[in-house]
Amino acid sequence: MTDGEEVRLELLSARAPKAWVCLRGTVLCYRERRWAGEMFVDIPVELISVSEDRLFRGSHLIAALSWLAFAPAAGLLLFGLLQWLAGTWDRDTGPANWIDAVSVVFPAIGFGVGVIGFIYRLRRFFVRRDSASLHVAADNWTRECWLDSDPADGARAVVHEALRRQSMVSDVMRHTTSVPLHTSFSWPGKDAAQLTLLCLLVTRWFGEPWLQLVGLAPALWWAYRVVVEPHYNRVYRRATRHALKREWAQARSVVAAQLESDANDVRLHLLMVELLMLEEDFGAAAASLSRIQQELDPEMLQTLQQEIINRQRMAARKQRAIPWEDPPLA
Repeated sequence: MTDGEEVRLELLSARAPKAWVCLRGTVLCYRERRWAGEMFVDIPVELISVSEDRLFRGSHLIAALSWLAFAPAAGLLLFGLLQWLAGTWDRDTGPANWIDAVSVVFPAIGFGVGVIGFIYRLRRFFVRRDSASLHVAADNWTRECWLDSDPADGARAVVHEALRRQSMVSDVMRHTTSVPLHTSFSWPGKDAAQLTLLCLLVTRWFGEPWLQLVGLAPALWWAYRVVVEPHYNRVYRRATRHALKREWAQARSVVAAQLESDANDVRLHLLMVELLMLEEDFGAAAASLSRIQQELDPEMLQTLQQEIINRQRMAARKQRAIPWEDPPLA
């Protein structure tokens, strides 16, 4: 493997449908994709603690039980389809004898296939699988994943290489980059839909029709912002679409084009600063921030300036070329 090569992680929990991880220098780069957006986390390797264990894999038990349920049902469905094709739904017309014969064969075959699939999956369930828990105490961040997933145990190689590189981190690096850096992009409409559904489910329990109108508040607020601020929301959606594909230059060009006609919009400038940091153009990010420093609260300005410095230090750590070593045999 090489630096920057992403490996798909299979998480134990369903907190994220898809997750990837890679190493760049002495930084572990984690990426998580959800329905409503995507999150990036840059973690200094010295902050990571790993605990490995061998666990039963519950998905195999669920798959085994599903074989008992769906295979006989499939047999009955095939029999019903055959009856429909033969036109024998009406029992008074005297169905053909061969139809009566296969009425037992199809469910029996389905049940037999279900039992075989159940035994096979159940046997795999009782085989313990290697897992690892990645924990960052400084940020209370934890992810649990399987280490023996395909292809070629890539997750195991990344975890052991990250632990090996912890000894390569100098005291200066430990002091200057002591926290993980988080970046997230989300679709405003999807966030509003998710929150609205949650609010409606909660208010449904009270049984008051008027109270359910309160559950529509997130969707109404999103619609209000779209109507009142159409230009910003349009630019933000287009920039987010490119950012979710990690097309930083295209996202930056969308914001820059809008800034030519609306140079006083502070939110667009802040979005530009974030995109420039993700593109690792920190000089331009600092210059863009300086244009609106009079419009920002001093505390917020200082926070953003420190964020640029932290990301610049993290980017320098990513550029360090370190050869890989083969992980130990399991």
